[in-house]
Amino acid sequence: MPNPDNNELTPAQVMEQVARAIPEACRSNVIIIGSLAAGYHFFGNDQSKAIRTKDVDAMFSPHAMAAGAAREVTETLLAADWTVRREGEFGEPGDASTPDDQLPLVRLKPPHQAQWFLELMSAPGAYSDGELIKKLDRVETQAGHFALCSFGFLGLAEHVPLATEWGVRYARPEISTRLPRRSAHRLGNLKKGGATTAPG
Repeated sequence: MPNPDNNELTPAQVMEQVARAIPEACRSNVIIIGSLAAGYHFFGNDQSKAIRTKDVDAMFSPHAMAAGAAREVTETLLAADWTVRREGEFGEPGDASTPDDQLPLVRLKPPHQAQWFLELMSAPGAYSDGELIKKLDRVETQAGHFALCSFGFLGLAEHVPLATEWGVRYARPEISTRLPRRSAHRLGNLKKGGATTAPG
């Protein structure tokens, strides 16, 4: 893999950018999951390892605090010139009349770069029992209404997450390998409604 240049960042550089952008009071509620978590664990700031992920998944935990923390993070980032990722039918924020299953996920792009975007998610509720059924929680912000997506199996990522030096945590690599494919929570699946199930 080529050395990172202005368009390629190491996992540690992306992790630091994400963490520093999140309000300090919310960082302890954030667990980074997915490919960035694995890349950060195994490669860190290795300059020979550029990150190729297009989305950074930030899960808010516990579930009871997720919507409030996501609202604060969303409004903070938008005020700092982050933008809503508007691609496809569901890019525009909704309002009070928009059904939950028609709301866009919270997907935010940092200013001055297009390599990746941040997607906010929620840890499952206490009685989710690891199911694959998608659950949506409404997040009301000054920019409009969004949805936080969650699956029961994401509770695995809450098991003893590892710390970073910037205050956010990330899912253990052995946990990440046990998670089903994450593609079912993609924005397009929201059109199918809240009962969509994740593929194995």
